[in-house]
This record gives sequence, structure tokens and C-alpha cells, in this order.
Amino acid sequence: EWVRARLDALRSTARRRKETKAPHTRTHSLASPRDDAVAATKKALLLMLGLRAAVVRAAPRRGLATRRALLLKDCVLKGRAEPAGAVVSVAAGHLRNYLLPRQIAVSATAEVLASAAA
Repeated sequence: EWVRARLDALRSTARRRKETKAPHTRTHSLASPRDDAVAATKKALLLMLGLRAAVVRAAPRRGLATRRALLLKDCVLKGRAEPAGAVVSVAAGHLRNYLLPRQIAVSATAEVLASAAA
């Protein structure tokens, strides 16, 4: 009986979280640690009830989006000094929000790499 009550509580909590989320809030496919804990608790309770077929597996997490960049100036990335002209792999947001506006780097496309090699 308490297992069913706990499952109902988990369902209502999830429902309440969905309802209170603001419409402008950006949703991500990455699950939060709290969501992982709720899913693990729900899975354990369902297994205790013998409802193996109802257990849903969580979606695998995606890795961070990275981009290759050609450095125009000497800079320090990830604690390492990188010379100008080096092709490095950086987070897409770091390239877009920091390196490009300050003209420290450009996206390493095939055309840019070909012109840099010439």
C-alpha cells in the first residue's frame, strides 16, 4: 500500500513541476540529477511491485557541443598557452560568446583552414 502511495506522490510531483514551469523556460534534453534520483526511486518501487514491464529507461545524455577554432591571437585555453594559428577544439558557446566577438579566433571551416595554410 505504501509503495502505491509513494508512486502516486512521485507522479503528482512530476505533474506539478511540469505545470509550474514558465512557458518561456528553455527545456533541455539533459536530465537533472534530481530527475535521475526520481527515476531511480520510481524504478525501485515498480520492481518491488513486480511491474517490470512498466520500467522506462532514461534517455542517454548527450555530450557537450564542441567546435574547432583557428586562433588569431595567442591565448590561454583550458590552462594551456596556445599560439596564434593553432586549431583547437572549444565549447560552441565559448567560441560564439567569447572568442568570436573579441576576434581571438574564427570557426575552423575548410575554407579558413585552406587560406591559413596558403
